[in-house]
Amino acid sequence: MKLPLASRRIDDEYTYCWAREHMSTVINNKIYIIGGFIQETKRIAHSDPRQSRMNTRTINNPDLLVLDLTKSGRLQGSLPYMATRYPLPQFVPIVKWGSFISPNSSTLVLSHGEPVPYTTVSSTNHSEREADHSFESGGVYEFHIPSNSWRQFGLVVVNNVINTYSITRGASVWASAGERGILLGGRFHPGISHTRTTYEYYKALNMDFGMWSETEGDAIGKNLEFPALVSVPYVGEKGILVATGGTLGDDPGAALDLQEVDVHDVAAGKWYKQATSSASSIFPDPRHHHCMVSVRYGGTTSVIVMGGTPRTYSESNKTAMNDIWLLSLPSFKWVELGTFPGGIGRESMTCESVGLGRYVLVLGGEKGGSNFSQPCDEDEGVMLFDLETLEWTKEYKVGRWKMNGKIEKLVGDASVPKGGWQDAGMGELFFQTTNTENKTTGSDGNKPGDDPRTQFDNTDVGKDDSNGLGTGAKVGIGLGVAAAVILFLIFEYWWLRKRKPTSKFRNPDVVHELPAGVPQMATVSKCSGDVQEFYGAGAVSNK
Repeated sequence: MKLPLASRRIDDEYTYCWAREHMSTVINNKIYIIGGFIQETKRIAHSDPRQSRMNTRTINNPDLLVLDLTKSGRLQGSLPYMATRYPLPQFVPIVKWGSFISPNSSTLVLSHGEPVPYTTVSSTNHSEREADHSFESGGVYEFHIPSNSWRQFGLVVVNNVINTYSITRGASVWASAGERGILLGGRFHPGISHTRTTYEYYKALNMDFGMWSETEGDAIGKNLEFPALVSVPYVGEKGILVATGGTLGDDPGAALDLQEVDVHDVAAGKWYKQATSSASSIFPDPRHHHCMVSVRYGGTTSVIVMGGTPRTYSESNKTAMNDIWLLSLPSFKWVELGTFPGGIGRESMTCESVGLGRYVLVLGGEKGGSNFSQPCDEDEGVMLFDLETLEWTKEYKVGRWKMNGKIEKLVGDASVPKGGWQDAGMGELFFQTTNTENKTTGSDGNKPGDDPRTQFDNTDVGKDDSNGLGTGAKVGIGLGVAAAVILFLIFEYWWLRKRKPTSKFRNPDVVHELPAGVPQMATVSKCSGDVQEFYGAGAVSNK
């Protein structure tokens, strides 16, 4: 059922404020958000304005939210009022700090994490309590996008043994070039012991299940909680992963320094360490609970890091970081890009790269370490940072764009880190020719090397060629030459028809069929240009 915007929810006197501890993924500029909790507030009026107060409630997020950014437009209002809501069936758990990955354009996989401990409510009436959703440690759940349907189809399997635990507080990503999911760090749930093992997820060929298992190769060698992890498909044989930050164990004061980052070779299962440099004398401070995306522009890839919880966080000093950084590859150079609006930091949010890499979309999070007591930020539950203007914006534009010149100037054209490679294998990895660039497009519309999460743009998006003709001039010349060739062929055809009589064997009524075994061309009907939206059973939209 699709609800109009005016309907919203039955108990609409409460205003959505923000969410945290949720998970998100992106496929073709559609963002899918699940899990975590939502805080909503209601202002209690009083004749004396000084005595007005806020009534706040914290609830488990009961929906799979889908935010459609396939068209240009303006982001207005809070997330639940912009997104399509798919209420979660009772057998799908509401978890936090788990894994939520998109192996292809039609499938989402939810696994790991731990239950969210707040009140479970109805999707359409947050004042109406419902039974808690089931949670099975080690459960793996799949959402089929075309049919809007869920199913449970697996358990965590390690060394062919089913485990009755999940991993929480780690970081996961779909490594598309390696065609597998990767889970880094975290601790076992139930339990408090940590894991140094990297796990990988894959769906067995010709079999109707998926599973997690230990990766072959070395471990990262430290007990990590709340690191950030991104996939970079175009490096090495099967891509690389870049990990930053996190804490050693559960000690917030042991947040890791970002002057050194970890790089994982997916094909070899090997971890490397690499020292970084900075365009200034300042480096990003140590952090955890931050978010990170990878962006491809002009044939190179950069990593964007935002916000997080600082090493100095404590019960008496609850703050969140407000800075935004870019790490260029392969130079591994940091460039500071700006801060969050008003200089107010944010933590425990998720980020996605959208709009062909132009925007970093920030979803939810906690502002300023306010310990769940912050005022409503209805207009900041969904935020866009524009890499063309280096500004926060509500205007979302689909199409060609140009990386801000400040970034290109500060990054420079270095092809190796300032201090060299810490491991010779890293240098070899970055200068390997990947096979993913030349693979044909699959049935899902993505090349095997394309990452549906990061929305890489494989072209030089509007990038100028300072050593010769600009892109626009080259395109213009190409079009002019093509037009001249077409005119010449038309003239030649007309001239030959004028000079030669029509053959007596020519019969316009004869239909020549293709030989047996050659597929006939399908009939293609053009649409009017309007995009129709289809919602399966249980779908609710507030668009």
